[in-house]
Amino acid sequence: IGIDKPVEVEKLKKGKFQDNMEFLQWFYKFFHANLSDQLVNYDAIGARAGEDLPALKGVTRAPPTARSVATAPAPAPTRNVVRPSAGPRPVPSRNDTIVKELEVKCEEQKALATQWEIMAKEMETEREFYFNMLQKVEELVNSADEQQESAIPIESLKKVLFGENREEKVGKEDNSDEAYLF
Repeated sequence: IGIDKPVEVEKLKKGKFQDNMEFLQWFYKFFHANLSDQLVNYDAIGARAGEDLPALKGVTRAPPTARSVATAPAPAPTRNVVRPSAGPRPVPSRNDTIVKELEVKCEEQKALATQWEIMAKEMETEREFYFNMLQKVEELVNSADEQQESAIPIESLKKVLFGENREEKVGKEDNSDEAYLF
């Protein structure tokens, strides 16, 4: 037939996937290269001379071997202790402590999430405040452009920047920065 590749049967008998896969791939390639034209004319029933396929045998077990019986040490006698019947006490388990730790962590995370939500709302209101202030300054600039003035009146700019809105916003805080505003 002209097989040049040595087939290592010992490797195949070990049943390792990689070795068997390599053999099957090689055999498939070899078969299609050399014998595929004979596949068309192959008569399986004629090759068996009309006999049926043999029945598959199940997996047979090895005969049982005699087990060595080692003498195990006798268990220590147990005492029956009678306890007063106060009802069954749940034994604290490790799972209970883990559950409690996780509940504490969960509460901490919920508190942290609440803090982040509060901070986000505060940031949104602050953003809106400064956005409105910027729109008012833009209106001043546009009105100066419409009137073809080269400067914006400082008093109107001060009203926008440091006016009533600023006092409302800062009113709840420590007004220590008021000296720097004017």
